[in-house]
Amino acid sequence: MGRFSKLETKESPARPGEGEGGVLIPGAEPISYEDVLRVADERFYSGDFRGALRCYSRCLSLDNNRITPWVGQILALLLQGQVREGRVWSQRAMECFPDNPVMVSLTGLSMAMGGMVKRGLATSDFALSRGAEDRICWIARGWILLEAQNKNWEFCFSKVLESRPSEDWRTHMLIGVILESYKKWPHAVERYQAAVGNQTSNFYLWYRLGVCYGKLGLARKAMEAQEHALAINPDFAPAEQETRKQSGLPIAGMLARVRGLFSARRTR
Repeated sequence: MGRFSKLETKESPARPGEGEGGVLIPGAEPISYEDVLRVADERFYSGDFRGALRCYSRCLSLDNNRITPWVGQILALLLQGQVREGRVWSQRAMECFPDNPVMVSLTGLSMAMGGMVKRGLATSDFALSRGAEDRICWIARGWILLEAQNKNWEFCFSKVLESRPSEDWRTHMLIGVILESYKKWPHAVERYQAAVGNQTSNFYLWYRLGVCYGKLGLARKAMEAQEHALAINPDFAPAEQETRKQSGLPIAGMLARVRGLFSARRTR
């Protein structure tokens, strides 16, 4: 299992409790598989994808026969745009789970994001033909269809949500982040709103919701969302930066409306 002990992706500075290469230091971080996985998920769902990668990699060095850290590893890479690395890890995962529909689906996703959309769709078709009902299979399918600019992505995500309990905010967040990356701002807002409705204490959710509000020109809502994020985590710099940026939008919006009125009068 030594080949899984180091994450083969872009390095980032070590966090407290981590040594060179982001390896968790015994005593400074939980070292059991279950505890490291818990930390990995916490980091993933607070937007710290790099930190999550290090923890998922640590999980795999402890036990690479469980599928959950493989899924987290691949998703975290793809959400950061590290498609080549995601493809490498999906191929490694297939060595451990050659017939698992989830791994087949993620392999197809990494293909599609790497420019091989037709192959990705065919791989996803194969996974779904095996009767796969796992949420990741349908999320991967919707993601591939977004990549292919196929409107059926909406059906795939709705398929995921209809089978999930309403309190499952993590699924709403994951779909929201994916939709946001394709500039589907209104759809992303819906997912983030559903997520914060069940998890009000997650600063990253409020931050992402605020970003999407801003993209839609809803300056007041954007500001309120970022203020929620900062109330939970005052040190979260991205939310502070968004707050400063949004503070100028009402004036900009007013000037745009004034210009529009003048233009309308001139054309009469």
